[in-house]
Amino acid sequence: GNGTCAQPEGYGALLRYIASHGYVVFAPNSRYTGTNSPMTKALDFAAAVNEYSGSPLYKRLDMTRIGAMGHSQGGYATVQAAKDSRVDAVIIWNATDSATKPFLAVTGEHDIQDVPPSAGGQLNDIVFVDGNTGFACGASGPGCVIRTQDGGQTWEDCTPAVPSLQPLYSIDFADPVNGAAVGDAGEIVVTHDGGDSWTRMSGLSTKHLGDICFGDDLSGLLAGDDGTVLHFDLSVDSGAVQYSGTSQDLHGLFCLNSDTAWTVGWNGLVLRTFNGGSNWTQIAMTGNDYGDVWFTDAL
Repeated sequence: GNGTCAQPEGYGALLRYIASHGYVVFAPNSRYTGTNSPMTKALDFAAAVNEYSGSPLYKRLDMTRIGAMGHSQGGYATVQAAKDSRVDAVIIWNATDSATKPFLAVTGEHDIQDVPPSAGGQLNDIVFVDGNTGFACGASGPGCVIRTQDGGQTWEDCTPAVPSLQPLYSIDFADPVNGAAVGDAGEIVVTHDGGDSWTRMSGLSTKHLGDICFGDDLSGLLAGDDGTVLHFDLSVDSGAVQYSGTSQDLHGLFCLNSDTAWTVGWNGLVLRTFNGGSNWTQIAMTGNDYGDVWFTDAL
């Protein structure tokens, strides 16, 4: 359950990390999750698809191992969800400190030390290139990028020194030195020295870009509003607009490799490509907005 007025993509890094350990994650697309209704509906849905032979999740879900988690307003909803007999344990972020099931309550003002002033606003995404080095991007008025080189104990400002930097919403690295961040108004900034310096990649889009993902080389994809999909190549710092076949806003993107990728977005749209984004096929349109997509293997 998300906090008041928040959206699932605001928790994208955490949700993707949990999913990477083999969990199936459900996140409500409502900005107001003060009751346990979205969580119990998610449980009902999970139970249904686990028994439906036409579902890709058929008999793949362990319905005896279920947890709930929420932040702020969603934390109080999580406490209510804990009363459901199917829920085994809960995690509560910045809400209360009690529940009817085994729980972990996380509340603190100094969980991340020495975050530079440039990150005083909102951080939207985080990526680690190894066990020590990671980057986060966001908006503190203009966009910002911060870097850690000690596993998150301390952070330093490495915001791109470009004019009128737009708020940044997603960041990814192809390797420890080559990476990019994207955001509002078609903002794309790239680095080839691990964040020490950045340059702007201009002229590809004016749309809000919500996600970036590399494949298995220096090329990757960007996704954004109005069905925007861009292919880019950091080996030559160039890119090209691709035809996604939709005008729906695209929020999340995952590249399995340089050829295979998925993107999701408004109205539950799911698109897939097998040729690096040159052609996209609609897989689903569920009516429920999707904020992100993540695969743990080539299912």
